[in-house]
Amino acid sequence: MTKLSNWITEKSTGRLTLIALFIFIIFIATTLPTQSEKMEVYSSEVGSVDLSLWYTSDEVYEMAEAYGEEGRQAYIQAWLTFDVIWPIIYMVFLSISISYLFKKIFDKKKQSPPFKFSPVTQFDF
Repeated sequence: MTKLSNWITEKSTGRLTLIALFIFIIFIATTLPTQSEKMEVYSSEVGSVDLSLWYTSDEVYEMAEAYGEEGRQAYIQAWLTFDVIWPIIYMVFLSISISYLFKKIFDKKKQSPPFKFSPVTQFDF
């Protein structure tokens, strides 16, 4: 883990931090709202499995049936966006920006705090 942390710190430049911030902001401003709107169209009447605390298999089948073919495809796309792509973008942004800031704040000869690498260690599906 230390090698990966050192590698990210070494590669974290001001330019890369701005690129990661740009991707982060664009994703938040465009992709997330678009996916939410698509899912709202299909799930407004029956709800969503992801937003249900408890549900039975019969309820899941009812939801899937109510979504229709297009709704199920939209659900899969939204799931991939929210549960796979978004955490990766968020982790990369946090790792790069935190590493860059710590590199600028702390003396380069000293070991920077290990918690700077927490976004990567907390990344878990």
